[in-house]
Amino acid sequence: HRTSNPAGRVDGQTKEEIELGQAFDAMEAKRIPRSFPASDEVYHFHPIAFVEQMKLITAGYEDTSLAHLVTFYGYRTSDSVGCFRRCVDMLASCGYQPVEITNKSVIQMTKYKSQKEQILVIQKDAKKGIELIHQHLDNGIPITLGTDHSLGHTGNYDKTTDHWILVVGRKTDDEGTHFIYYDPQTSHESIGTSSKNKLTINDNFTLKGIYREGSAYEHKYTVTVVRPSIEK
Repeated sequence: HRTSNPAGRVDGQTKEEIELGQAFDAMEAKRIPRSFPASDEVYHFHPIAFVEQMKLITAGYEDTSLAHLVTFYGYRTSDSVGCFRRCVDMLASCGYQPVEITNKSVIQMTKYKSQKEQILVIQKDAKKGIELIHQHLDNGIPITLGTDHSLGHTGNYDKTTDHWILVVGRKTDDEGTHFIYYDPQTSHESIGTSSKNKLTINDNFTLKGIYREGSAYEHKYTVTVVRPSIEK
């Protein structure tokens, strides 16, 4: 047992420890007392909803790849603005096609505030967009996404989308959950199908990624629209 206290200690505590304890006591004294509500209404934590929410932004989905089902079609000099048509070609290679852009199942995730104020605004169904992508992958179906990477647009229906890509996989690592995509912006299959082509799910339910980071062809993507696939 202890027969003496080291120098600077009072009842086994240093001066710093005593001061920290006093500061904590002062904070506790100011804390608003917690009590049970006076009404008869009962509020409870919904565990299933919480788990589903976390699954969208963190590990919770199995890694999957549909790369073996999809034939890559890339950039053509004869069709320099044909990224959507190449996505159609890739989907067709495994028996699917995208719905029409005006179909009610299409989900807008982000959109310009206005043509004058070209600031991307997160749309109310952004979370549903992520859920729809997960559903497609779980069912073994690739899905087409529109992306924004520059001011202006290329004539697309939402007056926001610049480019189209095809999601073919999902992977979770220490940085979060990502969707892997094929990018028809290039004619080089090794680049268009690279595992570096990934979109990260963010806490605010946006999807973002950097295509060919550090190169002269770098583009920072933000997903604008999710366009479901149907059988041909």
